[in-house]
Amino acid sequence: MTGIFLDVTGRNRPKRAMNGWRGELSHRVKNLLAIAAGLTKITQVLRSLSMI
Repeated sequence: MTGIFLDVTGRNRPKRAMNGWRGELSHRVKNLLAIAAGLTKITQVLRSLSMI
């Protein structure tokens, strides 16, 4: 049996890098949404206490 082996390391490297960036971006977006949710909650509490 004969076959051809191709080194696809170079092809996979950009895909792995993109997946890493995608994960980091997702993490940062989640953090920003958590901050926005927290500020919204604080604003609601302060308004209910008539502080704003």
